[in-house]
Amino acid sequence: LMTSGRIALPFEWKKGWLVLPIVSACCWSGTNREDIAPAFLLLNPLMASNFAELAQNKSSPPIRVGLIGVTGYGRDYFKCLTDLAEQGRVEWGAATIINPEDAKEQIETFENLGVPVFADYRQMLELEGRNLDWVCIPTGIGFHKQMAIDCLKLGLQTLVEKPLAPVLEDIEAIQAAELEAGIVASVGYQHT
Repeated sequence: LMTSGRIALPFEWKKGWLVLPIVSACCWSGTNREDIAPAFLLLNPLMASNFAELAQNKSSPPIRVGLIGVTGYGRDYFKCLTDLAEQGRVEWGAATIINPEDAKEQIETFENLGVPVFADYRQMLELEGRNLDWVCIPTGIGFHKQMAIDCLKLGLQTLVEKPLAPVLEDIEAIQAAELEAGIVASVGYQHT
């Protein structure tokens, strides 16, 4: 088990790749929702039994999720995480809504649930970061580098929508932050 903050993350090696639960294929259209593991979203549904055991451990606090961006691909993350929250598999911790005029439904949902909503992700991390376990970043590609680095610096498991960054130097900066933090920033890819 790898430990990050309040939760233990099982992992395994597959064909030279370290597969962590936050390596995700989220709930994009066409994804079979039966393949979603209870605690985290997986690329490899065969690992789901490990996470079912983790999620059923009542002594573990719920996995608290932060979402930066709820429009574009962020809508899919919002829908997926909302489904998981309704099933009791994750708990909303905070959200950053960059374009509130395009996110009325999401704002209403967060208000009804009492989830703190911020206009700037840095404020979300400053005020709620210590209460989060995992942050999803489905924003514009040019924002990924700094957002991922800021999350990693706080020790947060981080999932970034593909592509990770627009240039190699940004990817190298994220990798350096991973090494310093001792955790992995994962990249979400759709699959069928």
